[in-house]
Amino acid sequence: MFGGMDTHKDTLAVAIVDHSGRQREAITVTNNEAGHGELVEWLAAQVPVDRFGGIGGAGGYGRAIALVLLAAGFPVVDVPPVLTMRERRR
Repeated sequence: MFGGMDTHKDTLAVAIVDHSGRQREAITVTNNEAGHGELVEWLAAQVPVDRFGGIGGAGGYGRAIALVLLAAGFPVVDVPPVLTMRERRR
């Protein structure tokens, strides 16, 4: 299972997909301390996630949640904005 996240100033949209790319679960939380805690609890209740990638903007809006996820023991991978822009064009 893999997790991905779209970060915004006010919200975090998170999805978990299986090895075939099918969405298994999804949640949207507020991008603040309360929402971060809710997300960590939600992720802990899911099937073990092999990797949590796709945090677009781990240097901006996603920085705080990336640090929270790392501290909670989730493997996190930042995706450079240029890669997400390329996929949007497709």
